[in-house]
Amino acid sequence: MPFAEDLRNYTFQSLDRLYNKRGQPLEKHGNIPTDEMMEAMDAFVDSMDLMEVEKDDEGYAEFARLSLSLTHGFGSNRIPYFDTLYSYNPALHRVKQALFHAAVSPSLNTHPLPPPHPDLIRYFEQPKKVLKRSHKALEHCKKVFNIKQGRHPPNPFFLSFANIKCTSTTENCCEKRSCLGD
Repeated sequence: MPFAEDLRNYTFQSLDRLYNKRGQPLEKHGNIPTDEMMEAMDAFVDSMDLMEVEKDDEGYAEFARLSLSLTHGFGSNRIPYFDTLYSYNPALHRVKQALFHAAVSPSLNTHPLPPPHPDLIRYFEQPKKVLKRSHKALEHCKKVFNIKQGRHPPNPFFLSFANIKCTSTTENCCEKRSCLGD
């Protein structure tokens, strides 16, 4: 529970309205999305809907299938992909698994920690059907938003080694960078 001194009242400008220095609203600006951008993003979000992904290979328990088929229509072969009743916090369970394993194992060197249970990591990656379904909308968003692949600037740490002259007479020392420590 936060204390009174932890609460702050920050005011931020609106994200959909911009004003110039005279206080007049701007109609067009690089930070204001156009109607085409809004429609493209809506289509992209709708294409990533996880509520109705087919249940084959998803590993739902039999009672979950029965209860969800009763609420979503009898004989329905589509159920929500992510149900909060059957999901877990993977970080919390992994810490508890590690503590339990360390308590019952004689040595962590001979008995390393096993991988997490598949039910804990099943939501780490998107379903292939959703990725396939959202690919077209994603490409349209890239085109509408004019997204291009950027080039990473060179790392200045590695550029500093490029100007160092090798003074060693050992063969292949510059490949191993052993002479730089001298």
